[in-house]
Amino acid sequence: MGSFSFGEIITILFVILIVFGPDRLPELARKTGQMVAKIREASSIVTSQIEREMGPEMDSIRELQQQVKGVKEDLTGTVAKIVALDPPSDPPADPQEGATANDEPDDDGPITAFDLDPSESKEEPPSP
Repeated sequence: MGSFSFGEIITILFVILIVFGPDRLPELARKTGQMVAKIREASSIVTSQIEREMGPEMDSIRELQQQVKGVKEDLTGTVAKIVALDPPSDPPADPQEGATANDEPDDDGPITAFDLDPSESKEEPPSP
């Protein structure tokens, strides 16, 4: 949301041209530019007022932000070093390659009826 393709922009401009006409289009563009400039100015005024009001609190927030950024960069560098030292191995093209009938799965997934051996059952059968 918020990004338009080239075709969508052309369509919107075409609709604006049809609705407002070529005579009013320069006036519309000028007013739109003035409105955008006023919005930017108001935004910068509000931002500066907030920073002025917050004073030392904003400084501590910025300091904390820098610390978090530093930790993020450290972690990213460490992960990059680990990956460089021990790159992940490529999985075999055929998942059954090298597998034998006695191979057991490596994961501890859910137990199914095929995984159970009745001779290993520790429960006693119910008495009649």
